[in-house]
Amino acid sequence: FHFGSGGQTLMDGAAEFVVADAAKTGAYVSLSCYFHGAAPGTPVTALGNAFGGAFTVTGVPGCFNAAHIVATHPAFTTAGVTDAILSGWGCSVHEAFDSWPINFEVLAIALTGTVFTAPDGTVGTPYILARGVDVISDITLSPENGINPVGTEHTVTAVVTTDDPVPGTPVVGTLVTFEVIAGPHVGLTDTALTDGAGVASFTYVGAAVGIDTIEATFVDDLGRTQRSNRVTKEWEDAPAVPEVEKWWSHTNVCFERDNDADGSFGEDPVDFDAAGDPIDNDEDGLSNEDGPDCDPASRGTPLDMGDDTFTVDAVEGKNGKMKNYNPGQAYAVTKIEVPADGVLTIHEDYSACTADLLSVSPKNGGGRLVIVSEHDGTLEQILDANDIDPAFGTVGPDDAWFDLDVAAGDILYVYVKFRPADADIGSTCTNTTTAILKGIPASASADLTVIEKVR
Repeated sequence: FHFGSGGQTLMDGAAEFVVADAAKTGAYVSLSCYFHGAAPGTPVTALGNAFGGAFTVTGVPGCFNAAHIVATHPAFTTAGVTDAILSGWGCSVHEAFDSWPINFEVLAIALTGTVFTAPDGTVGTPYILARGVDVISDITLSPENGINPVGTEHTVTAVVTTDDPVPGTPVVGTLVTFEVIAGPHVGLTDTALTDGAGVASFTYVGAAVGIDTIEATFVDDLGRTQRSNRVTKEWEDAPAVPEVEKWWSHTNVCFERDNDADGSFGEDPVDFDAAGDPIDNDEDGLSNEDGPDCDPASRGTPLDMGDDTFTVDAVEGKNGKMKNYNPGQAYAVTKIEVPADGVLTIHEDYSACTADLLSVSPKNGGGRLVIVSEHDGTLEQILDANDIDPAFGTVGPDDAWFDLDVAAGDILYVYVKFRPADADIGSTCTNTTTAILKGIPASASADLTVIEKVR
């Protein structure tokens, strides 16, 4: 009926719009004049069923014939859809929307009536809705979306500009009002003045799970309230953080390695005959299957459990360097309690506490770096840096990284063996362990103090 009045142009733009995103299904729905005489708040059940949420309409009194576009999309721009194309249809508007889901925007209003203020500050009656369009306004809000754990901060940034004297000119010193208009933090508001770049920000801490919708407004030089695009923020349960505890341990007990990769430990203690050959102690026809002979369940003997400082007594040698020290085996022990299934990244930083770790002898009391897992009460050594698989992690002279598949309830014990033989008398060093699960880190440090031995 309105083919020659602009209807064809609108249809051309709408057809391009609904197929513009290949990853989504689009739809064009015309109510025509079906609700011309509808009472305010009349539900449009078909729209609600199709798109979710509640849509209600009302008939308009009289002939609303002047239209104004308040949101845009390249499909409509390319098709040439303008205010003039939508106006002058011999009653362009037969019904108006009085409520709609928050994820829809008003695309066009009739410039008759005062029930709705558009993002650009114009006032009228909303009659075309769209989802996936950009509002026309002098204020923009970002980022468009994001996901944060509850208990963390989220910041949205508004930029206010004007076309005078040129498009993009910052509006300085204007008051921006931010508001969470839907979601678990609905009603939360704040204000900020724009800086020299026309920028103002709003930061808040998530306190509940859900999806917030946020908008920003300002009053322009004509006294009109302009609104930004709406952005969303999803808040999810705060991830469980690993519990990390560290202490120094003095032990001469080493840690068994499954050298023959059969899942068993301590099968053959390392004993040698007169010819220097290993003895088959368990008489299974094999010898030296798993050496050295160590207790796989050992976690060391903690000294001053809960205290993160361990003192090494030293004998001063030439040039004030340590000649020897007691105890003979010093380990920094880290206990990591795993709160959830996932991949646990462990970073051991021992750059300030040891000579090149790779030069530390793994003999006489255990490996250089060992990880023992406790799962359902069972202890098992799962890593020895002497046999590190590059796909499993990296061990360097100053630090090490490991990625471990873990389950909720697992407990890991990480041992780093130190050889402070080259440390200065009176020096202090620090070993730090960082455990990262689902992107959330937890750390603990322990100090080692080298003092002169009292003789």
